[in-house]
Parts: sequence; structure tokens; C-alpha cells
Amino acid sequence: MKAKLIILTAIFTCISFYTGIINAQDNYRLSAYYKYSIKYETGKFYYPLGFGCTFSKAYSNKLILSTGLEYSHLLDKDQMMLSPAVYRTEEIQRESVFSFIAGVAYPVLEKKITISIGSDIISSYILNSLELYRYTVADGLLDLHNKYYNNAMGFGVKLKTDLQYILSDGISIFIQPGYTYYLFGEAKKENILSASAGLVFIL
Repeated sequence: MKAKLIILTAIFTCISFYTGIINAQDNYRLSAYYKYSIKYETGKFYYPLGFGCTFSKAYSNKLILSTGLEYSHLLDKDQMMLSPAVYRTEEIQRESVFSFIAGVAYPVLEKKITISIGSDIISSYILNSLELYRYTVADGLLDLHNKYYNNAMGFGVKLKTDLQYILSDGISIFIQPGYTYYLFGEAKKENILSASAGLVFIL
């Protein structure tokens, strides 16, 4: 399954770039942004660190194709006392999500403020680790340390809305709320809400 997801992502990305070369028109756009995400499982997991970069091209007044990379990172720490109070434990969860994206968008308003709606195909590789530390309360010395790995792949779709404000002929600022749902892979049925904000450069 992992090999198939990687191959599909590579093919789709190559097609996007190849199509862009053949149908090159006036302007290409490069977007760089900060991304904040919330992942829902048994509870809420927040990704305060996230970045992205996309390359897009408008092929008509109503069609924009894009491709790019995104990265999100989670660091969560939890401490508790075991009863009877002989041990103190600490759990540290780290999760890094590397994503290839390729998508399409349709402008619905093109003024000083531009609004477009669209969707992305997303292929993600998720690196997950959970560390368990156990200390004795009496002397505070480390008694046990275990580390678990659970890496996964995910292939899904993202629904998004872009709101851009034009600063000049060559640069805009934008925000993008989005919702991602993984359809295949180990990350199947996971869903993520995200909010991105950054700059768009017209090349």
C-alpha cells in the first residue's frame, strides 16, 4: 500500500508540472505560509508548528492548478503519579507529518480581495513516536524508559477556501481554512482542521 501511494503521488505531481510547462501562460504564483492544525482522534491534538510552500498556475479565469509540500509537527508532554505514589511517569509524544499536495481551485471573486474554493489531493508520511519515562518518587532516579514507533502513510483529500488581499502587482497576503480527510493508508479516517496564513508572490 505504501509503495502504491508513493507512486500515485509521484505520477500526479509530475503530471502537474508537465502540464504547467506545456500550457505556460503569463504568471506563476509561489505561496509560502505558516500552518496551524488540529487533529481529532480520541481527543484533540494540536500542531502549533507547520509550514508549507505551493507553486500554482492559473490556466483560465476559473481554473487554478497547484502543487507543493507541507510539514506539521506535534510535541505533547504529559506527567502523572501512579497510585500508590511510588512512581512518577512522563509521556512524550512526537508526530511529524510530511505531505505532498496537488490541487485545483476556482475563483469566485476577483477584486482587491480574491476568494477561491477548491480541493487538494494529499499524500502524507507520518512519523510518530511515544516515549514513556518512569521515575521513583523516593530518589527521583529513572526507573524505566520505553520508546514506541508508529509510522504511517495517508492518502486523502482536502477542502479549502483561499482569501487573498492584493498588496501590489507582485505580492498578496492570504489566509486559508481547510479540512483534510484521509481515505486510504494507515491514517484512514483521520481528519484534520487547519488554518494557514502567508504570502503569495507573482513570478
